Amino acid sequence: MQEAYVRFLQRLAQGASWRDAHMQFWLDMRAFGVEVETPDGVFERGVTTGSPAWKSLLRVRELPCADGLYRVYFRGDPTPEEEQAVEFALAADSLLHDHERLKQEATHDPLTGCLNRKGLQEWFKRRQRRYNNLEFVLVLMDFDKFKRLNDTQGHAKGDEALCAIAQALQAEKRASDVLARLGGDEFVLIFEACACHEGMVDRLRQLKARLPLEQYGLDITFGTACFPKHGETLEQLLAHADLHLYHGKHRGGGEIVWGDSAHGGA
Repeated sequence: MQEAYVRFLQRLAQGASWRDAHMQFWLDMRAFGVEVETPDGVFERGVTTGSPAWKSLLRVRELPCADGLYRVYFRGDPTPEEEQAVEFALAADSLLHDHERLKQEATHDPLTGCLNRKGLQEWFKRRQRRYNNLEFVLVLMDFDKFKRLNDTQGHAKGDEALCAIAQALQAEKRASDVLARLGGDEFVLIFEACACHEGMVDRLRQLKARLPLEQYGLDITFGTACFPKHGETLEQLLAHADLHLYHGKHRGGGEIVWGDSAHGGA
């Protein structure tokens, strides 16, 4: 029976999903069958062919886990080995999913669900290891008149605006693009695998037009930077984009600052 524990850990270490490794663990523990009930349906493994009447002939053990309710079917009476396996499986489930939750909280903004600064830094490190020579465009965004919104309508309204705009940005970006909130009303949008060219100005104008800015009395200023033209580290790129953002804000906001020129918002 100890081999079942070893194989379970080996499967997880080799990249198997928690569900596959967990279900197979119970079969290794000589369960007759196992199923997990999730919002998407019921997944079965083991001797489950034919009429479902076989379930009524067996003893069922229910285990509530993070990804669903597991039902493990046994013959005979409970054994000490079964009790130990249940304790192990529940502890492994809690440990694994608590780790995933803590990692999510550490790298994502709790208000909007976007990456936070730490999450953006981790993304950049992973990218460097994969394909460091591929171009991308980094866009630093800051809302104009956001302080006035908070002061006149309250921080709850400001949070509502941040969430609504973040949701619109998520809907507009490609799956490979990256969206992060650095803090306050400052966001970063990275157009992955995108060449540094003037056509990005029109693309940002179109993006701006699809954001729910007017309903909150806001405008937006974009500062841009291209990798690797304007820097080979995330800090260099953010500093370059922030300088462009500053110039756009200084001229009254609502601008897309690209290269050495400023382009008025659409």
